[in-house]
Amino acid sequence: MNSIGERIGVEVSLRGAFDLSYESLAPEQARTYRRLAWHPGVEITPLIASRLTGDALPKSEKALRDLARQHLLIEQTPGRYRFHDLLRLHAEEKAAEHENDEAKEEGIARLARTFAELSIAADIALRPYVTSRIVKVDPAFADAAQAARWLDAEKGNLVDLIDLAGRHDLFQETLWLAEGLWSLFLHHGQAHLWLRAGEAAVLAARRSEDERTLGRLLNKRALVHSHLGRVEEAMADLAAAEEIWSRREEWKRVAQTRQRRGTLALEHGDLQEAVGFLEDALAADEHTGAEHHRAVTLFLLGRAHLATGSPEKALGFLERALPPLENSVYNRARARIALGSTLLTLSRPEEARREVEAALREMVEHGSGPGQSEAWEVLGEIHEHQGDLGAARTAYENALESLDEKDPARRRVQERLDGSG
Repeated sequence: MNSIGERIGVEVSLRGAFDLSYESLAPEQARTYRRLAWHPGVEITPLIASRLTGDALPKSEKALRDLARQHLLIEQTPGRYRFHDLLRLHAEEKAAEHENDEAKEEGIARLARTFAELSIAADIALRPYVTSRIVKVDPAFADAAQAARWLDAEKGNLVDLIDLAGRHDLFQETLWLAEGLWSLFLHHGQAHLWLRAGEAAVLAARRSEDERTLGRLLNKRALVHSHLGRVEEAMADLAAAEEIWSRREEWKRVAQTRQRRGTLALEHGDLQEAVGFLEDALAADEHTGAEHHRAVTLFLLGRAHLATGSPEKALGFLERALPPLENSVYNRARARIALGSTLLTLSRPEEARREVEAALREMVEHGSGPGQSEAWEVLGEIHEHQGDLGAARTAYENALESLDEKDPARRRVQERLDGSG
């Protein structure tokens, strides 16, 4: 038998075995098996099964255990399952044969809505200071750490669900899912993952003619492009967003966009331009009374003045920024790291170390790898300033370990490590 004939024979044999296993299932198990094929992601949980079938969670938990015992699912870790690739295809065939379009649309809508609401709940737990959310949902997580763990565990499923929701014209769910994933980029550096989600969300906003949401997404996508060093793409998104906000006379959003333009200029060495954008943003913040945004602008102005060689000015802005950031752990920690750099420049290393060590503890508590890396990097500079090269190398090594493999900051930290001995 030639290789093609052998392959066909194997496929026919496997299909027969799959059919036999399927036909031995109880009706409710068979329905769960079929409908799991509608889930676009790799990992399957009882919640996903429950949403696709409409069954209660305990019933779905039992169904998944039964399917795993009959070798129609693989239990990767406790409570998390997946299909073998060929079994997924078999389940898709059975769903096409036995399920109708109405049941499929209802199942996908339930799944997308549940995960969209959980995403918003996670974002609320991680960023309680945000007051501009269009939607509010009931709390689903005990604290920020639990929300971060859930987002990390489900990130692959969430991105796949964004694509699925967009294809099924579930625009609201698409946008909520992307909103929830924002914290994964902002606090955990998941830039490429968010760009994939963001593309689907931008498309959904345009298709639904939701101009306001489109402006918000363009602002966010610009920040991700900036993180990846894609300056032209970031500036283009910011210009498009600012045009939307100016046309709508949403001055808080104009201030936010100006702040991001200043941040982008600062990160890429256009220091005077950065100061100009940030001063414009601060004036707008003073006018609108957006306290948290004003505090972040003050923090960024502190960084900008430090970069221009004016540490005394930087110190003033940073000291003004810290009190309003009391309830924002992540941004307060960022400001303390910048304050540590400023104090080091002013030859006050012990004060600098106290600020940065406190910021590091906050970044660890918050679970932010990039934030921990930034703190370790400044601690390395402080140790170098004090002549302790061994401690400096350890700090830079810790900074590298805290970064994702694709994070552009790795190159800078590696250069510091190489230069420390």
